[in-house]
Amino acid sequence: MRPTLSKAEVVAVHKRLRALGAQRLPVPKGIDPMRARPDRRGMRGR
Repeated sequence: MRPTLSKAEVVAVHKRLRALGAQRLPVPKGIDPMRARPDRRGMRGR
């Protein structure tokens, strides 16, 4: 037999899942790491 949830339990689980999805990290200020120039010294192997 499969366990089933009551309507109150479904609402509680839905609220918890929505709360988890809202925790996103803020975008840091400064240089965009995807557009940053590569380190020249690191490219030469030093």
